[in-house]
Amino acid sequence: MDLKRTALIWIVIAAVLLPHAAQASRVSRPKNFLLIIVDTLRADRLSCYGSHEVQTPWIDKLAERGTLFTRAFAHTPMTLPSHANILIGTTPLTHGVHENTSFVVKEESLTLAEFMKEKGFSTGAFIGAFPLDSRFGLDQGFDVYDDKLETPTSQKFSYGERKAEIVVDNALAWLDGRESPWFLWVHVFDPHEPYVPPPPFQEKYQDQPYDGEVAYVDQELGRLIDVLDKKGLFKDTLVVFTSDHGESLGEHGEMTHGFLAYNTTLWVPLIIVQPGREPARIDDYVCHIDIYPTVCDIFKFKAPSYLEGISLVDSMKKRRFPQRTIYLESLYPYYQRNWAPIQGFIENEKKFIKSPLPELYDLKSDFSEQKNLAKQRELGGYNQKLQKILSSGIPLGSESNRRETDKESLKKLSSLGYISSFHTDTKGDFGPEDDVKVLLPFYNTIIRAIKLHYEGKSEQAARMIRKVITECPDVDIAYSKLAEIYKDQGRLGDCLIVLRQGLDKFPSSYEILSSFVNALLDARRYQQVIDVMSQSDHRMLNYDPEIWNYLGIAYMYSEELDKALESFDKALSIDPEYSSIDLNLGNTYLLMFLRDNKEETLVKCIDHLEKAIARDPNSAMAHNSLGAALKKSGRLKDAVAVWEKALELNPDLNMALYNLGKAYYDLGDKSQALVFLQRYLESSGSQISPSVKKEVEDLIAECRK
Repeated sequence: MDLKRTALIWIVIAAVLLPHAAQASRVSRPKNFLLIIVDTLRADRLSCYGSHEVQTPWIDKLAERGTLFTRAFAHTPMTLPSHANILIGTTPLTHGVHENTSFVVKEESLTLAEFMKEKGFSTGAFIGAFPLDSRFGLDQGFDVYDDKLETPTSQKFSYGERKAEIVVDNALAWLDGRESPWFLWVHVFDPHEPYVPPPPFQEKYQDQPYDGEVAYVDQELGRLIDVLDKKGLFKDTLVVFTSDHGESLGEHGEMTHGFLAYNTTLWVPLIIVQPGREPARIDDYVCHIDIYPTVCDIFKFKAPSYLEGISLVDSMKKRRFPQRTIYLESLYPYYQRNWAPIQGFIENEKKFIKSPLPELYDLKSDFSEQKNLAKQRELGGYNQKLQKILSSGIPLGSESNRRETDKESLKKLSSLGYISSFHTDTKGDFGPEDDVKVLLPFYNTIIRAIKLHYEGKSEQAARMIRKVITECPDVDIAYSKLAEIYKDQGRLGDCLIVLRQGLDKFPSSYEILSSFVNALLDARRYQQVIDVMSQSDHRMLNYDPEIWNYLGIAYMYSEELDKALESFDKALSIDPEYSSIDLNLGNTYLLMFLRDNKEETLVKCIDHLEKAIARDPNSAMAHNSLGAALKKSGRLKDAVAVWEKALELNPDLNMALYNLGKAYYDLGDKSQALVFLQRYLESSGSQISPSVKKEVEDLIAECRK
């Protein structure tokens, strides 16, 4: 070959390679890492993903700068496990976190934050909602883990979350003046139910409040993106944008998320902005566990060997990307409702969902999963494949990192729609009647009924739930919610009948057990409270101070005072800050003093009652009891002052009226005594016994003399 021809060939080759070489030279190793996760965000609600319902200009700006993956998937449709998948780099089969309410991330997990911190990064996380509270373990490795949920009282929000503007404000404050390298995780929760976008999005999207939340989040994240732009940080910062899962919005019969495993909740947006890399749209099938190894690859760090995902850098370069299996599950119904588990996988654009009523979809032609092919195909190979996947992980039902959640946590999670039952056992075999698709419509009816009850349509709500119990008695929540309606209606007898039926049907349901004990206490059936508690060994008893408080009250009114003290002490051992325990302990010691007349008992009584008032200065009951104790200690004038405070706090507290009337009579001030005794008699009506009524009438007659 002559020299001229050789030179010409090299010129041609150089011309072909030069653009790629130039692009490669522009791609730089970033100094910083920004991870943005929007809770409950559907990919198809972003305009960069083709949305016509919502315009999201700021998130679109990220897409214009980076690589947008059109087929990215979550492994789980719930907040805590999805974030664990992202930040640990494995699926729940390895890290063991399957749903929000009864799992915690193990300390031995090496989170992405811990990994980056070891590399010299300062680390900060700013969290939008309680499911990611530090008590669940994802705070590992963060210098700052801002999960405080206090917000200005003028803002409407569930007490389990805070608005995106507050999260972004705090993140920007942390970022201000910070020197590289840093890792910042921003989590906003607003698209999660309840959908209450602030003005002007509330008005603009009044018929689609979910879309209004998405538009609001885009605006608030825009402030963060704008700061990166103005400070020139995009040239030094890797940005990863995704959501933890989507939202069904009524599709496939699911109103929100957490029950089923369709693409409405598992398909997520994923945008990666790497300094210097040309923007692109990639159709490869990718998933959450790919984020951790991708970050390692872009920063040129050796990835931990246990990571289960694949670096997406080759995909971002539009190189051939391997087809592999993407595991998926939805196990909240299994762990919290005792329904059949849902597990499956995506492979070669086919999606297999194993349940008593199995499903198979061709995602290439049917991405919205309208045509179930399970009855037309042989599923043996799919079942074998799934079994092989499952056999390599933690067995279903493992207790390795399960934990029982305290009542405060349950209330916050419940305010976000995560209703928990805590069954102590699960079925070994599940049939079609246990399939989530079969049971979910009944569950939805119950949730609609509860909303009607809160709107004042209680009888209609009760009819709906009674119909559910008749047609499908296997939905445990029906019993507890119908009982709640009856209780609010003042139908305590009906409430107790329903809860007894529910407990007989679901003896392992803690939700029904605790509701039953509470209702028995309201009905003053103290011995039944004691009997029910003595027959239960539910493991949640070790995590719930409230039910031990109920038992203590039952023992106190049954005059088994030593056992009452034991129960209250048990409640305090679970939660030393439990608010009503000191009042009940004080009352128990007061009764013990009346029985035994021991001075040290009265001292303990006064100490606990003063602690109760310190905890809750507005407790009229605590003030009334303290007045009684002070009187017994000979401090009658001090007792009068405390009783007057009790009456100031609650003018209808009959016991305080009676106590003040008696005290003023004993002090010789019969005119004041007459005022309080008459008020007591007028307000008590037929509620007092004939003997007490005669005593008060006699005192009134004495005062009038």
